[in-house]
Amino acid sequence: MEAEKIIVILLIIFFIVTIAGHVIVVNRQPVKTTTTSTVVVKNPHIYGGCAGTQYGCCPNGITAKANYLGTNCY
Repeated sequence: MEAEKIIVILLIIFFIVTIAGHVIVVNRQPVKTTTTSTVVVKNPHIYGGCAGTQYGCCPNGITAKANYLGTNCY
């Protein structure tokens, strides 16, 4: 009888844990969207090659970019 109670309790706990994994929280508040830009800052302690430049490399992997857009790469 005692073993049956333990099995039932374990099954109930298992059921609750299984159901809890499928719960979806819905936020009904309006989402405020903003546009941001991400700037990747390279390690300032790396010297030589394009990794040591302010804007990194052009797609060819050799030429350093003259600005953020890399207008000198084309």
